[in-house]
Amino acid sequence: MERLLLSLGRRGVNVDDELVDLNKLVGLKGEPERAKQLYADTKARLEAKLRLAEDAPRTAPDNKLIARILAGGVRILAVTAHPDDENMMSGLLAFARDQGAPVLLLCLTRGEAGETAYAGESPGEALGRKRSEELRAAAEALGIDYKIAGFVNGAFKEKYPGKKFWLPGEVIAAWGGSRDPETVVAAEAEAFRPNIVVTIEPNWGWTGNPEHRAAAELAKKAAARVGAEVVYAVTPDAVFTDEFDTAKRSSTKRGQTYWEVKVSAARQHASQYKLPPDAEKHPEQFPDLSVEHFQAQAKVRLW
Repeated sequence: MERLLLSLGRRGVNVDDELVDLNKLVGLKGEPERAKQLYADTKARLEAKLRLAEDAPRTAPDNKLIARILAGGVRILAVTAHPDDENMMSGLLAFARDQGAPVLLLCLTRGEAGETAYAGESPGEALGRKRSEELRAAAEALGIDYKIAGFVNGAFKEKYPGKKFWLPGEVIAAWGGSRDPETVVAAEAEAFRPNIVVTIEPNWGWTGNPEHRAAAELAKKAAARVGAEVVYAVTPDAVFTDEFDTAKRSSTKRGQTYWEVKVSAARQHASQYKLPPDAEKHPEQFPDLSVEHFQAQAKVRLW
């Protein structure tokens, strides 16, 4: 089942109905026959969706987003959930900045519930401070501005315990309290006035992280408030309209390829992972990240 969900997720297929049913299995531990039937029915629906996705027509990317950036006059707001999420789109953001576009990265949490294997910190306040500083350094390496909204990373698990899968609305509700997340993100958009909003693929969130999906939902609503186009960073398995090969594009201002720029920024997130020392020389080892893919909302059907 996990492999099936991942395959659908990487294609950007919405499986919310199936996730709701899979959560029901938790309450059916004492009813094995009902649980078995629900599992089988859910799996069959997922398999049918995968067949449709595999048969969906794919066309060559038109790269109109890249052309629009080159033409000038764009203002880009990138909305992510955690420090290091910008890795999905950082080459494009640096490229846009080099073309003179104002670029603001709005990260919704400080990542205080993140990975700890390399952090030297337990999840909590200290890790959040460390990851906030890492984001500052990464944004500096990319040459872009950034803000952190400061919603609580992982709050949805406490508000909705006993679940395996969470939906974006639950994440947003858990982020709420003294501040309404939709109002906060909309206010940032209204202050910055972007005409392009870049965020993470909304139906699976690239990795299945529900906070990625919540960021996409809030970004979409904020874009509608200011009349901006929404562009989603997607995996290469999804249908995409734009392709940005960071290893094949160079920055004359920086004297580097955008892959080298991207790796330099990614290395700042040392609390979360360790890149090989020669990663700059081997973009082919990172196919999901070295070639960035984007889906323009207005051009492609979202499943």
